[in-house]
Amino acid sequence: MKRNEVTKFIDDIKDPKKFLEYCKKYHEKEQRDVAYVVSRNVISKDLSNINFILASAKLIIITWNAAGFRRLKKEIKDNLENDILKAYTKTRLDLEKLKGKNWRT
Repeated sequence: MKRNEVTKFIDDIKDPKKFLEYCKKYHEKEQRDVAYVVSRNVISKDLSNINFILASAKLIIITWNAAGFRRLKKEIKDNLENDILKAYTKTRLDLEKLKGKNWRT
């Protein structure tokens, strides 16, 4: 994509009608958003349940990067839950600070 095309795109999405058009096109072509909805639903059942957190995170990681996930070495796939758990444990306090925040303007 050329610089002028990027600039035009950015200018276009400032118009709410254009932005909604782009969102609609994205939604029509992108089928993986269902994984986000399911993941969000699972995790919201019990935010303190580590099994829900792991299942939701795995679903997003595997679905949104299916091609890359298939190419991973078996040992990396086997350690996915442990890696997610380590990352979650390390960032849990920061994530809790964001709880209830609304990022919409």
